[in-house]
Amino acid sequence: MTMAAAFVAVVGVARNPAATVHVTVGGGHCVLSQNTVPVGPVTFVVSNRGSSSDDFVVDGSRTRLLRPGRTATLKVDFAKAGSYGYRCTVAKRGGR
Repeated sequence: MTMAAAFVAVVGVARNPAATVHVTVGGGHCVLSQNTVPVGPVTFVVSNRGSSSDDFVVDGSRTRLLRPGRTATLKVDFAKAGSYGYRCTVAKRGGR
């Protein structure tokens, strides 16, 4: 099985007001409402639309395990511009 790399791009130099990104997880996939965010605090609102439990990881921060239909909020403060990997991890751990 080949896994594609997924990244969120953080752009800008100056810190900006908080941004919000909506994330849908399920079936071993993550879909972000946007793939580019400003430097500074970002709130990821993660919703599990799949049929089994899943979670979301970005820049080393992780949501709790979400049952189907549940939502969690994950706050990450990106200090500098760059590309940061994200993924849904339960399928990789044998949770599916």
